[in-house]
Amino acid sequence: MLGTILGTKLLPLVVYRIQKPVYTFASYPTHFWITPILLAIGAVLIATVGATGYVLIRDLREKPTQLLRPKAPKPGQRIWLERITPLWRRLSFHQKVTYRNLFRYKARMILTILGIAGCTGLMVAGFGLKTSIGEVADRQFKQLTHYQAIVTLKIPNSTAQTKTILTQTEKIRSYLSVTMSQVKFKQKGITDQAATVYAVADQAKLAQYVALQTPREQQRLTLPKHGAIIAANLAKTYAVQKGDWLTLQTAQGQRARIQVAGISENYLGNSVYLRQSALSKTLQQPVAANAYLVRTAKMTTKQEKQLATRLQQTTEVAATTFISDQGAKQATASANLDPIVFIFIGLSAVLAFVVLFNLTSINVSERERELATIKVLGFFDKEVTAYIVRENVIFTVIGIVLGFGIGKLLTWFIITMASSEQVAFPLIIPASGYLIAAGMTVLFSLIVMGMTHRKLKGIDMIGALKENE
Repeated sequence: MLGTILGTKLLPLVVYRIQKPVYTFASYPTHFWITPILLAIGAVLIATVGATGYVLIRDLREKPTQLLRPKAPKPGQRIWLERITPLWRRLSFHQKVTYRNLFRYKARMILTILGIAGCTGLMVAGFGLKTSIGEVADRQFKQLTHYQAIVTLKIPNSTAQTKTILTQTEKIRSYLSVTMSQVKFKQKGITDQAATVYAVADQAKLAQYVALQTPREQQRLTLPKHGAIIAANLAKTYAVQKGDWLTLQTAQGQRARIQVAGISENYLGNSVYLRQSALSKTLQQPVAANAYLVRTAKMTTKQEKQLATRLQQTTEVAATTFISDQGAKQATASANLDPIVFIFIGLSAVLAFVVLFNLTSINVSERERELATIKVLGFFDKEVTAYIVRENVIFTVIGIVLGFGIGKLLTWFIITMASSEQVAFPLIIPASGYLIAAGMTVLFSLIVMGMTHRKLKGIDMIGALKENE
């Protein structure tokens, strides 16, 4: 009940306030949505009542006399490491005991490793989401897009004044004339997808302005004589491959079919690249350049505004769009998601601590008689603690390594589900994310081990050995 109230009434308000600088909300309505609430309750009941029921069914099958007797400890057994004689001989007595105990309590071993792996994976996924979401703008506007501005003309080929300004402006390095148009792709049963078509006459120069490369192999693509190179989002939405055909509709309502000659990496929006001759053949009419892709040196916001104003004062330019504005908007949107990701990481960290603490406490409680016995046999407090700690260290290391894989898989699943027809998120988990997640898990393990040491020092040896009687 408390989780339902907090999840419905508290966390949405946090998200609303985080998004407030970007979006305008008249109010913050929160409603109890029955479907996810029932799913959450079902999951909790399966985890708690299901586990309890399993244990009860198993124990209640025993005879009363068996239940009244003290449960015999699990017998030790030979493990596969003993078959490797040269290695086994080099292990110390304590190491041999540790490895035997690991396989002696298999259920506890599996539970502990999965618990640690799950928590580590959640933290890795949190850092992965933060980086993947924030990397969209850099990938799109720094690695794939090499031009800094788009100058759109009012009338195609009306370029005398515009060319003069672009040529004489010191900060401008080069420019490329293109035919740019907005189209919609149509297919029965699929929502229409908007895209921007870029058609160039000099395809050799396009590589200086746009990096056309395959999504995974990142192999360079060149514009073919026929067909077009489309964005990966479009290919995914319409489930098309190289050689397939798509139907597009221009802003004037004209429909045409275009062949997919290649699929390029793309993260924001949908872009289509082809030669002007190919576009003219597709539309069955001549096309003319109506925009410029402009490469500039680094410019301040003031310098960009001055250039836009100069171009706007001509009778030729309809608009000047700077890539820096789009990048800044995307960066702001990504930054607003950071607190949500930090909440995700924080809750994962708390869960990791709780799991480690509970599993270690259960481990000590169930083995209190065993630990009291080795204390009676002469083990010092530190040796008794090491008896448990060595097992936890191995569980933690295995859990962390397994958690890395779980975290990567979880990050991939989330960004795949979060991607849309207009936005695709790259799968990027920084090395620092792995290191911090592992470091936090190790830190919690150390804290739990310290608490365990204090608990073990307080074991009443006589009481533990007599408790069954």
